[in-house]
Amino acid sequence: MIDEFFAGTWQDIYSQQQKLIKIVDAGPAVRQRAERDMQVALDVITSLGLSPINDDTGEAGHGD
Repeated sequence: MIDEFFAGTWQDIYSQQQKLIKIVDAGPAVRQRAERDMQVALDVITSLGLSPINDDTGEAGHGD
């Protein structure tokens, strides 16, 4: 079960995938996978009624 306890984890995943997509030389397969994983994370985050941005730090991906 995914609940609010995991919200920070999903926000971090979303942020990491955004960064991965921006890597120019990563290749199309990496980009496609990152886009897919980012969409999954966004779906989970929105199903929890939250924003993809972690409100505790001002941005997701704070390295916990």
